[in-house]
Amino acid sequence: MIELQGILKQYGKNFLENYKLSCDQTKAFRAILNCRTATLGGHADTCDQCGFQRISYNSCRNRNCPKCQTFAKEQWIEKQNESLLNVGYFHVVFTFPDTLNTLVYQNQAVVYNLFFKAMSETLLELGFDEKYLGAKLGITAVLHTWGQNLLYHPHIHCIIPGGGLTADGKWVSSRKKFFMPIKVLSKKFRGKFLFYLKRAKLCFFSDIKYLENPREFDAFISNLYQKDWVIPCIFKGYYDDFRRPGDQLFRIGPDDGNTEAYKQVITFWITPSNPQVDVGATVSFRANAMYEDGSQEDVTSKCIWVSSDPGTVSLSGTSVQTASAVKSGSAVIRAEFIGYSNSTSMVVV
Repeated sequence: MIELQGILKQYGKNFLENYKLSCDQTKAFRAILNCRTATLGGHADTCDQCGFQRISYNSCRNRNCPKCQTFAKEQWIEKQNESLLNVGYFHVVFTFPDTLNTLVYQNQAVVYNLFFKAMSETLLELGFDEKYLGAKLGITAVLHTWGQNLLYHPHIHCIIPGGGLTADGKWVSSRKKFFMPIKVLSKKFRGKFLFYLKRAKLCFFSDIKYLENPREFDAFISNLYQKDWVIPCIFKGYYDDFRRPGDQLFRIGPDDGNTEAYKQVITFWITPSNPQVDVGATVSFRANAMYEDGSQEDVTSKCIWVSSDPGTVSLSGTSVQTASAVKSGSAVIRAEFIGYSNSTSMVVV
């Protein structure tokens, strides 16, 4: 079984000769490399009956180590499950265009703080709106800074209960379908994020040093306002426990033995292509990937699926993505898989 530690042992020296790591990254690199080896010392377990002895090497306990995070993840999920209300929960993901990646990477502490601020204010304000729920929401939020392809991709996973408390302390339940329109959520989040970004104290280096010029920075921000953000808020399901979303929330590195998921994808496609159906009909979409070694895989359940207009075409399912034709019109059906994406359109007549 291929483990992250094995990859670091085999390729780490060459990697360090070509790339510079921050202090935190270097600390994590060394911890993972030395985890459960003689370098960190160990202890002997001896049977008091037969005298059999086993040597166990110490763990690094670094929060980025796949060997050490599993038990902590299970503890965290169990603790969250103990606090669950008897309602369903929604999983929503916030992100922003990759145009911002360099700026964010150079200003991580500042931007991550305003990222959380914009996200929480967006959800709380819309939750309080009588048009959607009229109650105060609860939110569990975790920041991830890498995508499934292991490239820099900051995004926040949120778990939101299907309801909230009114001003007089009464519980209001939401309907099973996510109670905030995705387009409204996206536009409000974009506005708040860019509002705070414009007022933040930022530093600019290397390729984006030109943004030190106020005119250039204003033009950069204006372009982001004009840009049609790639759905920064994605509804990912309705849950009655934290097991499935908890696995994703607590994930802080690639799981050992799961490196095959990061093989190079040659092509990625969706079937069927551009279907046209009547109102009330359904279409079963699948996503497939071909890897560099020629193998193919049905990756439908591993994708993030989005409908550009859920009011026209709504999506559901995991192993097969079922699109339901709600009303006449058209919608773009988009699937994202470890950094790759493809889309098709569905016309409802």
